[in-house]
Amino acid sequence: MTTLRWAALAAVLAAAACGGNKTTTPTVPIPVYNGSWIGNYTITSCIQNGQFAAVDVCSLFTNGQVLPDSFLFSQTDRNVSGTFLLGSLNFAFPTSTIASDGGLTITGSGTAPGFGEVVNVTPTWSLRLTGTTLTGSIVQVWVGAGLTGQATINGSMSTSTKTAVVASQTAPAAVAPRSIKDVWSALTTAAQP
Repeated sequence: MTTLRWAALAAVLAAAACGGNKTTTPTVPIPVYNGSWIGNYTITSCIQNGQFAAVDVCSLFTNGQVLPDSFLFSQTDRNVSGTFLLGSLNFAFPTSTIASDGGLTITGSGTAPGFGEVVNVTPTWSLRLTGTTLTGSIVQVWVGAGLTGQATINGSMSTSTKTAVVASQTAPAAVAPRSIKDVWSALTTAAQP
């Protein structure tokens, strides 16, 4: 009986020494966002209040409306920097880090005169690579110093495909809209290369 116990103990120790109970987590490859992307996004909702509702900003952004977007990303490991365009409005964003699940969240900021005040437009993209297609959603928040309320415009990326790999990056020229109508016009017109 003692020999049987020693044999069982030796088997358990051998299995433990060989790592028999170890589990490993597979490494998720880092997605390559680097490059130039062009496509469209679709408005899914618009909510407004205060002075933004008084001028009915949401009448400019109707559900199902398709608008142009483009991205210019430079990437080092998990760090992504660059610019994006909504129509022809240019937004730079601070360096963002690709999440462990491969997702990327970027937030830009821009201003435009409106209602006699400066309107701040802050779009935030939640992006993901699916094969060679960029997918995701956008939330644009419009607010202004001295203005009451805000407009929140939500959308989902319809299509966006890579057009080139970027070695270095130069931001497109900034557009200076003069009114809310100019902002809307810029958002709905694709930038010319």
